[in-house]
Amino acid sequence: MSSSLSTELRNAAGFPSVQIVAFQGEIDETHIPDLERVLGKFEADKKVVHVIFDFHDLAFINSKGIGFIASFYASMTQSGKKLYFAA
Repeated sequence: MSSSLSTELRNAAGFPSVQIVAFQGEIDETHIPDLERVLGKFEADKKVVHVIFDFHDLAFINSKGIGFIASFYASMTQSGKKLYFAA
């Protein structure tokens, strides 16, 4: 059974240094390459300092997905940026 995932990227109104990533569906190993491509740009973008992951509509995340999130968190922290989680 295949899973689906969509992401919506948006600026926080009035805060250009804040990006919100809203997830809908499921995060598993089949979606990690797409997430790396989409989210990787935040590490290089000097204007983005804070990234908020909105998991409100996330139905499922497996251990590979959690590992990716942990790795992305570490990478953002090393870049001097902050990653936040909301549900």
